[in-house]
Amino acid sequence: MKCQLAGERETYNEFISIMREFKNRGSNLTGLVNDVKTLLAGHPNLIRGFNEFLPWDYIRAHGPADAGGSGTTGV
Repeated sequence: MKCQLAGERETYNEFISIMREFKNRGSNLTGLVNDVKTLLAGHPNLIRGFNEFLPWDYIRAHGPADAGGSGTTGV
């Protein structure tokens, strides 16, 4: 992630901030997914990589990454 966003330092820092907030506050998973999906729009490979860390139950209920604009609700 850090290497792929090397030219977008602000985006990388925001991603880290979102993840810290989720960890520290126990924010809901749907909110986390929506925030990351919005932040990483234009980076479908990073969104798909983020999917690897989502619980299977979440992916089953909400769908995987919508990196191609297909309209699914998950990341």
